[in-house]
Amino acid sequence: MGALVVVLAAGIGCEKRASAPEPPASPLSRREDAPAPRSTGVIRGRAVLRGDLPKRRKLDTRDLGRTILSEDELVDPEDSGIQNVFVWVSRGGDRAATSGGDVVLGQREYMFRPRVQGAVAGQRLVVTNGDDTTHNVHLRPQRGREVNVTQPGLGRRDEIPLEATGVIHVTCDLHPWMEAWIHVLPHPYFAVTDEHGGFVLPGLPAGEVEVAAWHEVYASQARGLVLEEGETETVEFVFERQR
Repeated sequence: MGALVVVLAAGIGCEKRASAPEPPASPLSRREDAPAPRSTGVIRGRAVLRGDLPKRRKLDTRDLGRTILSEDELVDPEDSGIQNVFVWVSRGGDRAATSGGDVVLGQREYMFRPRVQGAVAGQRLVVTNGDDTTHNVHLRPQRGREVNVTQPGLGRRDEIPLEATGVIHVTCDLHPWMEAWIHVLPHPYFAVTDEHGGFVLPGLPAGEVEVAAWHEVYASQARGLVLEEGETETVEFVFERQR
């Protein structure tokens, strides 16, 4: 088993950045003409914060009449694990692998759910409205055309094809504090960190790979490693929060 530590630094006042994208944990399938699968390994690890922990802020919700707290920096106060870090194989892996099913983006209690997720190019995004109010879903992709859809009321459902790879920043023009990020990749080797900053990338073809980590506030970084057959490599991404 190997171990790799990556240190990332970014100022908290920096503009949010959309870096190179990648996909979610969906069932894998293979094209009929694809080569036989190679031996596989696993990459697991955590994203943690070094330094002072951020405090959640009350968002300006105008005349909504409710308090909503910020979610752009969710850090576990016990173990400093960072939630919603997108981790993916940025080089290497099996590009013949695909992912089936739809990618779902919900709107509940005036927030997008999930805030960060991955998809494979060619999948379909299903956007649902779980609030008894009108929402607007504005997709601003890194590549390709923007999509702007109004969803008037509870139960509305719209389907949007995800054709190009890249990061999609999603906002609601009616409720500007609502944000989400969808990373569209050419393969399904990606994960989003949980509330403790943990992630697992299973079933990766053995060999040389590059693993990258993205966060909407902190800078992105990538590191290379060699994944041996049947082995588990451990990676810890350490983000530094500068004052």
